[in-house]
Amino acid sequence: MQFELTPELADRIIFAMEDQNEDFILDTETGDLLSVEEMEELEEEAEDDPDRFVSLPDWTPAHGFRLMERFAEELRNPVYQEKLREALSGGRGVFRRFKDTVKEREELERRWHHFKEQAMQEVVTDWYNDLRETWGLERVAVETAETEDLVLSDFTIRRVGEGDHGLLEEVLRAAEEQRREPGRGARGDAAPGPADAPVAAAPPALAFVAEAPDGEIAGVAAGAAGADALAAADAADAAATAARAQGGSLRIDTLYVRPTFRGLGLGRLLLERIVEGARKEGWAGVSMELSGRGLVLDETAAAMGFRTVAKRVSLDLS
Repeated sequence: MQFELTPELADRIIFAMEDQNEDFILDTETGDLLSVEEMEELEEEAEDDPDRFVSLPDWTPAHGFRLMERFAEELRNPVYQEKLREALSGGRGVFRRFKDTVKEREELERRWHHFKEQAMQEVVTDWYNDLRETWGLERVAVETAETEDLVLSDFTIRRVGEGDHGLLEEVLRAAEEQRREPGRGARGDAAPGPADAPVAAAPPALAFVAEAPDGEIAGVAAGAAGADALAAADAADAAATAARAQGGSLRIDTLYVRPTFRGLGLGRLLLERIVEGARKEGWAGVSMELSGRGLVLDETAAAMGFRTVAKRVSLDLS
């Protein structure tokens, strides 16, 4: 019997699929989900109209485990990708360890729930489409939402004020320490993510921070007056330097995202916000040097209108 897969019915089917203690059957006439015991009471109806009752899609713990593996593999955050892999590599209690790990960060847990919901929605839609084909109807498409945009909506991007300098220095110091770890260059080769610009020694002329839902600083974008603005300024007069910087070029010298927050698109979001802020404050242009793994931002910068004005090449003679 034909029926419409409404969002409400799809949610109830997904909920029933995850119930590992009971098997359910869909009554296409009423839209009810019936247990095995309830189906026994409708045995005569099932014999008279077998097409009325439909089994739900298979969903076992093995399906759930493979879904968790997919999530870990597709996660772009290197820190939590490794943590989730470790959680899944054990034996008993693997589901609990996985859930405990994603709960460590609110945005990660939200990303997981959305990923799981979307994946199970696709399973239900495929099941429904198979039924539609038996009815001689066309398949329907699965509507998807952008997980990244959903998670980023939890973060607050704000301009750094006078009272934030202590906090800003802490974040910049963490960025600098990571760049100077053994085996990393002073300007590049930081952990994956847009973290390869040098750290400014002086307070930035313009800076934005990304705050996680719990208030933790997740990343920072900061810039200073470019060489064209400083050339006309009295270096000894900070106020004059700041004033003459207006109309000059802003040089982004720090674009850093803490390792536990990478893979969410925060680097792109911070870059967009500092460019927007520079435009509103009257800066004539914005420049940024990309090197090492910071080249991951190359396409993002090009899409925003940045153009390449120089290229640095290097040769390893070791």
